[in-house]
Amino acid sequence: MNVDDHAAVDQVTSAARRLGESVVLGAQLQKAMAPMMASNLALGAQLQKAMAPMMASNLALGAHLQKATAPMMASNLALGAQLQKAMAPMMASNLALGVQLQKAMAPMMASNLALGDQLQKAMAPMVANWARAHSVYSVQWREITAALERWDAAERELMAVLAPRGWLIAPDLPMSLTPQLLRIRREQGLRALDRRLIRLFSPAYCAQLVSATYSRPTFRRWRPTLEKAMRAHKRREFPLAIPIWLMAIDGLAQDELSRPAIFNNLGKRARLQMARALETGGLQHVLLDAWLDVMVGIGGNRPGAAAVPVVVVDRHAVLHGLRPRVGGERDSIQCILVLHLLHYFLNERESKSVA
Repeated sequence: MNVDDHAAVDQVTSAARRLGESVVLGAQLQKAMAPMMASNLALGAQLQKAMAPMMASNLALGAHLQKATAPMMASNLALGAQLQKAMAPMMASNLALGVQLQKAMAPMMASNLALGDQLQKAMAPMVANWARAHSVYSVQWREITAALERWDAAERELMAVLAPRGWLIAPDLPMSLTPQLLRIRREQGLRALDRRLIRLFSPAYCAQLVSATYSRPTFRRWRPTLEKAMRAHKRREFPLAIPIWLMAIDGLAQDELSRPAIFNNLGKRARLQMARALETGGLQHVLLDAWLDVMVGIGGNRPGAAAVPVVVVDRHAVLHGLRPRVGGERDSIQCILVLHLLHYFLNERESKSVA
């Protein structure tokens, strides 16, 4: 027997030994598990025995429920059949009514369609006219807006000329006056402009401006004194009228604006506060700026006041005896305009706040 034969015999012997060991191990496992398997079989038999009454009870309950609900189910089926039978005539009636309504409304619907056509035909010219009117209105509105912008620019230009010379414009004057006065300024000069304004603010017109201020209680308290000044103005005794106008401006500014000695405090900050107190918005702000310029001018442009080069009556010089030649017609008219515009701004402010 050679070496290879010996190796083969060893392999066979080893395999036989392992097989024998496996058989012995299987027998040992079967012997060890036999009690557990017997116990499981006994437990299964016990569970089957214990659950048999419950399963029998459930089967009996199911049969009982089926038997108990059978009449109700039969009753429901019968009720459904009865309802279907009872509603059949009503459903047939509703269908018939729908057909009748459709038939009855057919002429009315046809009539409405015809009426709609007639209305559309009748309104066509009106719609066309409206479209043309809207087009014309749009053009006119643009023209009005452009005209107002031109007038506003012209008024600013005019007030830039007038305010440094003490002049103001009454709010009720026609808008067409603005370009006229600018043309006089350009073509004839400042003296011609002064003469035109003096003629415009005649004694009768000035009396109307002063009388209009009496609508406010504060101005009305000054009426006896203002009437004396107005009579002096009409008699062309302007040196008698001017001091009264200046005193009235002082007193009314204190009463209406709570600003005592207003002409002694016209610096930039005070001017801004007055502008806020009288501001009404809109186009009036141009007049308000001009009015403040004139007030600064009347105050004499003392140090600390806003620097506005004006040629107007000097309130300090007049009331403190520093100017024997008090002033003339132009100065008296300008004081009247200051009073009138103060009244105007106060009324406008109140009307805007109420609105």
